[in-house]
Order: sequence, then structure tokens, then C-alpha cells
Amino acid sequence: MGLDFAIEELYASGWSTLDSTGCGCGPDGRVFPGIDRVRAEFESSGLELTIRRVTLFDCCRAEWRLPSGQAIPMEYCNMVGAYRTQVKGFGAYTIPRIDVSVAATLQNIPGQEIEARWAVPNAVAQPLLGRPLAGNSANLSLNLLPPQQHFSDRTNQIDLRIGKILRFGQKRTQITFDLYNATNSNTVQTSNASYTPNGIWRLPNAILSARFAKITAQFDF
Repeated sequence: MGLDFAIEELYASGWSTLDSTGCGCGPDGRVFPGIDRVRAEFESSGLELTIRRVTLFDCCRAEWRLPSGQAIPMEYCNMVGAYRTQVKGFGAYTIPRIDVSVAATLQNIPGQEIEARWAVPNAVAQPLLGRPLAGNSANLSLNLLPPQQHFSDRTNQIDLRIGKILRFGQKRTQITFDLYNATNSNTVQTSNASYTPNGIWRLPNAILSARFAKITAQFDF
């Protein structure tokens, strides 16, 4: 995360520069707290802040400890998603003697990432933070699941097409039969990501369209 972005997020949280002790200045002249100032702020709340460099991922990892000694890590400075693949294929063939064409399309696509976004009320967050939420917000959106680790079912879809050419002298007619989602798969495409205890988390919002057929005709003369 670049310094400019960090300063932007800091000011968006409602941070004030009334006390500039232990602060520095960014390229645009805006004041931001240094490491010692941040550590002092944690200590004033009875917490111990530790920051260490993670060379492997070229980032910094921060965590703070409660007075009981329990560590609360600030994770995901480097997010490595699960390895996912997708397969798409198309094939077509025309039977010469009877002028019948056959085609098929296959799609095997990864599912959507599963999230559990909980709107943490200020009444719950304040005792943990030792202060109200920034900007006097009523709640804070928090994803309870680790990012890029949980996904919904994969989408498997097969579409078929059969066409027949009819010839009448110099004229020609082509009749085509299309069958979409031939296996009638009903994989969930999107679902509700908002989590509430005893709520409707992961209630499907959309599923793969049901199997349907279409017949078309084309006249060439």
C-alpha cells in the first residue's frame, strides 16, 4: 500500500491533525502520524503495537496485544488466492451426405467468492476499539471470512445445436434446433453476502437459467 493511499484512507476516517506531535508530512503537505506516534496511541489505550517487516511478501505486518497478552493480528497484507481454473470448449461437425450439422459448447467456470459481510454495530465495536467508530458511523462492514479462500460451486453448462439443410433447386432452407443448458444445471450464480445471526446469509439471488430450446429457420433464395 503506497503512502499516498494510506494518507487518503487516514483522512477519510475522520482523523484530525490538532496535535501534530510525532507526525510527518506527505508529498502533498498533509500531516500523518509516524510509527512512534501510532505506538504511543496504542499504549495510551493499554495496547502494545508490534510492526515487523515481511521480506518474503515485501510488506509490513502489524499486530497489537490486549492487556491479557492476547495478540490480534492485522492480516492479509499479502493475499494469495486459491488456484482456480476454467475450461471452455466448442466443437462442430457437418455430416456431408445428409447435410446435418452438429455443434456443442462446454463451459466449466469457477464459482463466485463467498463472503460473510457483517455490519458490526457501534455498540459492539466500541468496547473492542476503545473508542467509537470513525466519523460516528452507526456500523462497520466486516468480512468474517478470509479473502480468496471460499468459493461457491462451479458452473457447468453444455449447449447443443443441430441443423438440417434442405435444398429446393437453387433455393435452400436451414432449420436449426438449439438446446441451452442441456443438463438443466441449477448452479447458484450470485447469493446474499450480508451476514446476520439467524438471517438469510447465502440466500440465492440468481441461478443458472433453466434448460430451454429454440427452433429457427433461414431461407436463402
